Amino acid sequence: MIFIKEHFDKILEAYDNDYEGMNNAWGSQKNPNVFSEQISRIEPKVSTIKLPENLITSFNYKNISRQKLRDLEESNFRKIIAILAWGGMQENHFVPCISGIPHGNLKKDKKNNRWRILEELHSKSHSNIHDIERVVNKITNDEYLSRADIYNDFFKLDLKGCGPAYFTKIMFFFSKKIPCFIMDQWTSRSINLLLGKNLIKLDNKIAVNKRKYKDGKGNTGEVYEKFCNSVDILCDEINKTSRTITPDETEQLIFSRGGRENKKALWREYLIKNS
Repeated sequence: MIFIKEHFDKILEAYDNDYEGMNNAWGSQKNPNVFSEQISRIEPKVSTIKLPENLITSFNYKNISRQKLRDLEESNFRKIIAILAWGGMQENHFVPCISGIPHGNLKKDKKNNRWRILEELHSKSHSNIHDIERVVNKITNDEYLSRADIYNDFFKLDLKGCGPAYFTKIMFFFSKKIPCFIMDQWTSRSINLLLGKNLIKLDNKIAVNKRKYKDGKGNTGEVYEKFCNSVDILCDEINKTSRTITPDETEQLIFSRGGRENKKALWREYLIKNS
């Protein structure tokens, strides 16, 4: 695998400028306590959710670093909520993702700007959270042979409001034996730019496509495997330049940091101008 030299050189420059601050709690994190409260308000109308007793126990942080989130000792249910909140998922996507309730059955509560159910869904025999937990349990029990298999199982769940950019976050924070990386807008655009081809299919050049891949338009587990392999190889290439970086840190480096113009990390600014 060959990376385009001018872009690879810019990654090395980004490493020299941004490496020491990579593990800061960057990004627009959401409050996990708000997320858990939203789900607790839904449970009475959708009994199949069956929330754990400790769901609304307060998370004792406002922002959290990637490493601390990876080490977070919580039930899988609560850690999934913490991961989606860390990733900045919108509240109107979070409730459908966890509950399986379509967006059309929810509307904002004008009094507190939260979401509530308009009607109970008698046709749904289970809730998405338990499907998500089953995949997570297989990950933690080392039942998968490849990250493509994990990706495909998540993809088959067809989670509303939760495409590859978010379920690969769940994969990243739970995977240990099989390292998985986050394939979101920024990491996908980075790998596509570095390779000089559209390995990961994006909508409008920015959103990771989540359509069914039988039509050739979505991103398959095979695509995800190639994406992760690209991150691994990029890590190796950076280490050959007398710099030291791990695969996880490489993924974080190409994710970079956003913000206003004067606060953007070097690679993010470069990526926006060139992709």
